[in-house]
Amino acid sequence: MQKLESRYKEIPTGERTQPPPEIAELVLEEVVKIDDERLSDMFIELLANASLNSPERRVHRAFVGTLKEMVPDEALIVQDLRRNQFVPFIRFMGSEFLPFSDRLTGLEHRLALAVPDSLPFYLENLVRLGVLECIDDLIFEFSEQLYQNLLGRVF
Repeated sequence: MQKLESRYKEIPTGERTQPPPEIAELVLEEVVKIDDERLSDMFIELLANASLNSPERRVHRAFVGTLKEMVPDEALIVQDLRRNQFVPFIRFMGSEFLPFSDRLTGLEHRLALAVPDSLPFYLENLVRLGVLECIDDLIFEFSEQLYQNLLGRVF
């Protein structure tokens, strides 16, 4: 709770307002239950944004539900994507365009995931929650080196 109070005090007095009670209540319920610092920080930041007296910083109560459905490894992925915004992936396809491998993203090597083998499930959940958008297309984005790094880990 000290982190929560500290974060609230960081908001300049003129820009600070009482957060909507329905959001504050939901966030506070979750913050006390969470052991993971990353997820806890995300809830605190959500409440801080709800405390800003600014129309463009409005927070919908559904955001609390989205965070509730994330596990710590997914929070780590989201934080990483805030910095990188793009993750290449490769999926090897078999005959009839049926995949015979999970997506290779490199995240499992770049991030210290608690359960790296669950990365495909994490990505699916983040897409389901609307946090990520995954475009399955035959597009070669950004630098060729990104893909070469992934292929080098496979072969």
